[in-house]
Amino acid sequence: MQYTSVGLPFQNWFRTEVIFAMSKTFIIPSVIVMVASVVLMTVVYGVIYERIRVPYLEEKHA
Repeated sequence: MQYTSVGLPFQNWFRTEVIFAMSKTFIIPSVIVMVASVVLMTVVYGVIYERIRVPYLEEKHA
């Protein structure tokens, strides 16, 4: 059975036509913002998770 997919052609197009066409002065700040966003959202998720989890556990074991 043969499967066809649009994922690989799209990835190839995106890589060659979009990423390689970007100016280096634009792509470096974009990567920095992306990495900073991932770190920030990980920290925010951890804080929110702890604030929700602790009252839930105290309520459950009380």
